[in-house]
Amino acid sequence: MKIARTPRAIDGFREVSSYIAHNFGIKALREFQQRTKEWTSALKKMPKLGSVDEEVSTEEREYRSVVIYKRSVMEYRVIEDTILIVDFYDTRRSVATGQNYE
Repeated sequence: MKIARTPRAIDGFREVSSYIAHNFGIKALREFQQRTKEWTSALKKMPKLGSVDEEVSTEEREYRSVVIYKRSVMEYRVIEDTILIVDFYDTRRSVATGQNYE
């Protein structure tokens, strides 16, 4: 499986990284980044590991999410042989709102 990221995911990763560094320190930031790598590798082998996110999934598109670090979440979709990471957010500062990711 390949990994791809939407521009929203790239921005979300930066925002969550900044939020964690500012509020919880560099050690927490490094752990978030390491866990993101670990989850990405795990999803390549088992793409349905995450739970279905009923709030944003539709009949045509199934979105899944995994908690990366404490309350930091990665949203993704499986499209053929690709894991498309669509967003990162932290539940302490924002909540996924059912918006269309693409």
